[in-house]
Amino acid sequence: MIEEPNHTDCQHKIAKTIRYYGKRIAGFPNYLSIHAGGVLISEAPITSYTALELPPKNFNTTQFDMYVAEEIGLYKFDILSQRGLGHITDAVEIIRENRGQIIDIHRVLKFKGDELLLEKVKKGKTIGCFYVESPAMRGLLAKLMCNSYLDMVAASSIIRPGVAKSGMMQEYISRFHDPKGFKDLHPKMEKLLKETFGIMIYQEDVIKVAHHFAGLDLTDADVLRRIMSGKKRAEDKFEKIRKKFFENCKTFGYPEGISKEVWRQIESFSGYSFSKAHSASYAVESFQSLYLKTYFPLEFMVAVINNFGGFYKTEFYVHEARMAGATIYASCINNSEYLTTIKEKAIYLGFIHLQNSEKKIISQLVEERKNVAYKDVIDLVGRVPIKLEQLLILIRIGAFRFSGISKKNFCGKRTH
Repeated sequence: MIEEPNHTDCQHKIAKTIRYYGKRIAGFPNYLSIHAGGVLISEAPITSYTALELPPKNFNTTQFDMYVAEEIGLYKFDILSQRGLGHITDAVEIIRENRGQIIDIHRVLKFKGDELLLEKVKKGKTIGCFYVESPAMRGLLAKLMCNSYLDMVAASSIIRPGVAKSGMMQEYISRFHDPKGFKDLHPKMEKLLKETFGIMIYQEDVIKVAHHFAGLDLTDADVLRRIMSGKKRAEDKFEKIRKKFFENCKTFGYPEGISKEVWRQIESFSGYSFSKAHSASYAVESFQSLYLKTYFPLEFMVAVINNFGGFYKTEFYVHEARMAGATIYASCINNSEYLTTIKEKAIYLGFIHLQNSEKKIISQLVEERKNVAYKDVIDLVGRVPIKLEQLLILIRIGAFRFSGISKKNFCGKRTH
């Protein structure tokens, strides 16, 4: 008699096999993706090290990740871009066109000592300025009453979620205003973190504390720094370093409570920490933006608008320009360009802000206008091959208001 197979045993064996191989492949990459700005540089052609993939975005992509690249000895750079640089570049060009002034935006040392700039920083009046315009950041600047470049560098780092959520941001504010009103966890911590009032706020602080306080070698300290900055590779390596940290602290005779508190502060950095150089370079760009906003507020806001802002929607920056003394005009077929423009204190919103407008038609409209201004809607239709849908958009936003005909009367006017 043939025995029926035991389905329970069979399922158990399959599950056991899946678990076994699942553990073996845990952590392996399961797909290829592209870092927004990750670039590898090598002496020999990159194909000497790896085959290449060509994904839909048309960028040659290696078949290994950043960690393997580092082990091989390749240089990896994250070349990123952000709109703050566009604000600055465009503002300088608009100032040159609007006022005939050439601005040297690299005089950062002068900006750092400018009292008008520092007054804006202290009061948190930084809307439109790179990295320091969010409500949380402006609130922090006002609470700290930041009065120097170094204060701004620290603020750029402690606003990060890790430091903020751990409660160390509030502690930093308190110690900043009362530097003698607190006691350091340990004399070593006082020496290592004197500049930041005994609080770790930069990635370098993690390395210093791990090495000089807990006795980790610099390799392990840097691995810990990488893990805390979100570049975690293996949980077992993290756990090994954690155990070594506490073992060393016990050997040095530190009270358990102090060791646990120091480790808690290190863990607060997980995934959200800046190096000091990062914060310092951000603060430089913030000061450049602040200089332009302080002395050329209208041109700067036009540049922010044309780069589609930063933290806020476009209308906030339009309102900011209005409060700075600008007269704001809706798009006009005889005065507006594709992008927002400024003539003395008059700002004409660009056609780019019109929903469903076609760039090709707008470009033709602007190009044809160079010969002679448009008289009315009939004149425009006769000179530019514009579709009815695009024409209605211009009519509805009042782009023909100079003709003296109201939006409601346009249809009647056309029939006559």
